[in-house]
Amino acid sequence: MLNRYLEVYPEVDPSIQGFTGPLASGVSFLMGPISVGFIQWAQSYRWPCIIATLICPISLILASFSTQFYHVMLSQAILFNIGSGFVYLIASVLPAQWFSQKRALASSCAASGACIGPLVMAPIIQAMLDSSLGYRNTLRVLGAIIFVLLAISTVLIRPVSSDIKRNPNWYKLIDPELATIRYILLTIGIVLTCLAFYPSYMLVPVYAKHIGASATLGSGLVSVMFATNAISRIGIGYVADRLGIMNTLFATTLLCGRYYIATSNMISLLQ
Repeated sequence: MLNRYLEVYPEVDPSIQGFTGPLASGVSFLMGPISVGFIQWAQSYRWPCIIATLICPISLILASFSTQFYHVMLSQAILFNIGSGFVYLIASVLPAQWFSQKRALASSCAASGACIGPLVMAPIIQAMLDSSLGYRNTLRVLGAIIFVLLAISTVLIRPVSSDIKRNPNWYKLIDPELATIRYILLTIGIVLTCLAFYPSYMLVPVYAKHIGASATLGSGLVSVMFATNAISRIGIGYVADRLGIMNTLFATTLLCGRYYIATSNMISLLQ
């Protein structure tokens, strides 16, 4: 989709357009504490899912009518991920409630679903973009697909216990007890990791086009990246149950950093 936006809005710098990925993920993650507070206020896991079922399709339909790139940023990058933020935390955390052991593996299996969607949809979206539909109708079709999938998820979601205690301080998004140096450093590290992680997925099709490869190959590479990501998420969850969450986080972050440095050096040598 980014390649098409580069064609429709050529006056916008590609690096700014590539920033929509980190912006979208940042908005989705920022919705985490708001989602938890809403669950405690509504005393239900289903209401946040209903909100996401409405907001996500509407945001894509609004994006299909955009005439300026900032319209895309407001609708597809921000509004869509406000909706996805309501449901992502539930989808990632709720399965672990059904397990007393290997909970990290259960959560990682659920989180891998975030990669299965792009793995399947990347070539489908590219096929729709290459057809007579155009990118605007493609966004509308995606909105309809997401509405159906989220509606099914909303109906089927089942917590271990429906008894959710109302928290009188649900509106307090930040717990002062968490404001420790270790927690702040961890948060900063995660934010910086996301800023480096998501642009690589957004810019692969753009780079493929830059070196003369086809758009189909670019979307195929994205599918391969998401496929390996889905498998690795499950494997990392398995390792985290044995080595510890923080040890696994440190090791994987270090490996990713080394990979980025090696890849950038290799690309520089090839150019």
